[in-house]
Amino acid sequence: MKKIAFFLSAILVFATIFTSCDITRLPEGTPLQEPFQDIKMAKQNRDAVYALLIGVESPNNLNSADIQTDLFHLTQLDNNSLKGLYTWQEQSVLDHDNINSYYAAYYRTLMQANYFIMRAEELIASAEYKTTDEEKTLLKQYIGEIKIMRALAHWRLIQRFSKPWDGTTDNDEQSGIILMKQYDPLKGAKSKKATRAEVYKAMIEDLDFAIANISDEANKDVKPAIYLTRDYAYAIKARVCLTMHDWQGAVDACNAFMDKYPINVDGDAAAKTKALSSIWHTEDSPEILVRLRATAQDGAVRSSLLAGSHQEGYSNPRDYKDKSRAWFIYYTPYLVLEKWVVDLYSANDIRKEVYIGTKGFYRDDWPFKFNTLTKYSGNKALDTDKKVLEFKFGVHLFNVAEAYLIKAEALAELGKTSDAAETIVKLEKSRLSSGYPDPLDFGTKDEVLKEIRNERVRELVGEGFRTNDLVRWGMGFKRSEPQTGGLASAGEQIFGTPHAVQEVGKDLEKQASDKMFIWEFPLRDRENNENLQNFRNWR
Repeated sequence: MKKIAFFLSAILVFATIFTSCDITRLPEGTPLQEPFQDIKMAKQNRDAVYALLIGVESPNNLNSADIQTDLFHLTQLDNNSLKGLYTWQEQSVLDHDNINSYYAAYYRTLMQANYFIMRAEELIASAEYKTTDEEKTLLKQYIGEIKIMRALAHWRLIQRFSKPWDGTTDNDEQSGIILMKQYDPLKGAKSKKATRAEVYKAMIEDLDFAIANISDEANKDVKPAIYLTRDYAYAIKARVCLTMHDWQGAVDACNAFMDKYPINVDGDAAAKTKALSSIWHTEDSPEILVRLRATAQDGAVRSSLLAGSHQEGYSNPRDYKDKSRAWFIYYTPYLVLEKWVVDLYSANDIRKEVYIGTKGFYRDDWPFKFNTLTKYSGNKALDTDKKVLEFKFGVHLFNVAEAYLIKAEALAELGKTSDAAETIVKLEKSRLSSGYPDPLDFGTKDEVLKEIRNERVRELVGEGFRTNDLVRWGMGFKRSEPQTGGLASAGEQIFGTPHAVQEVGKDLEKQASDKMFIWEFPLRDRENNENLQNFRNWR
């Protein structure tokens, strides 16, 4: 039991603190694990892998790539930690800490997932440690859950460290990433890269196993679910199919679950606002498929895109004689939304307040107002001290709005323009207080695809999708004007500069062909694996 306790604590620590490491090594200090002796040991180790997923799938990790895009401008508050990514400095992007942590996090997930699958399969087949038929069925369910995690990790990695699916070169030798399907980290990390086709095939196989072995009602006793469900397996399959241009597969996967998670299309503005707020601010929305376990003590995360804090400060910091202090709310983000993102929301779009509402830059009682990611302003039920805002929320693995976006895009690519328009308009009707668009207004494939792409920004902003969307669409970008008003005044009065946004990189433009849209494998991993060095992403 001591070994299990160590295994749990090691993963829980890693869930909140990423360390750059290559995948050629066992976690430092981790002892060899003994076989699972009963279902209780399997449950304990299952929970440990779930704990790891909290940090891996948190918005701060997922948004590492979007620092490079046209969603955000870098503010004067940055201490040069993000500047290299933001300005596309080759040496910085080549081996940035955020990229190293992202890579290490998902390969650590793969390693621990494979360990669990190995031990659970051993327990099912074991003659020494007896399990009932009911326990064997439950173990297969657990294996299915962990295989969903394995598919998710491979999908995250292949988007960031491999060129996009193109239908022609996906079977080219070593075109993908290292495919990890067994618990053998010392040998596996030295393996050759698999082809993209092999990696995608492995993902689909894992997801189909999960769909076959997780019953439709499993893990739904708590709503939203805190463990992975069969519906979530379909949701990840929809993502995978969209990425590999299997348009019909994406539609079929969405159809398998999305109607079980209703969106409010008929209520008035107040009802719709309440429903939308319940996704992120009370986190009890029927739109949430899976939201990992979070309490005031553990499992909750914060977003650096909002960077909210509630703390004591001087009542009048500009008057050195005034020593009075009080509690204030501070917003000190390194990244702020570009003006075009804010302008993308119409006046009747409820998300303009719920998702990107107005706050005060640096200190909320100061007059420097700007639009920020208020979708991440937190679930107050998770605050340890109810008098102090902590801006904490749970990790959402999938909200059903994404399924509408996936299905609409896939239908459009299939040439079913009217069906695609109806799908995206249904989502928009749940987000608009009035003035609903008519599906007939979208007459061509290009028109409906443009609306879908805009809607992916409006709905998924700050959730880490933008870079991968641009890669999938084969599109570059050009940064545009910063937000005006409060941020300009904040620059003059707080930083002594024309604007709170940094000048370097503010007008950056990148073509879709730029190699840095895809990340290079971390230096330490290239040094430890000759194959990664010989078959680099950046030639």
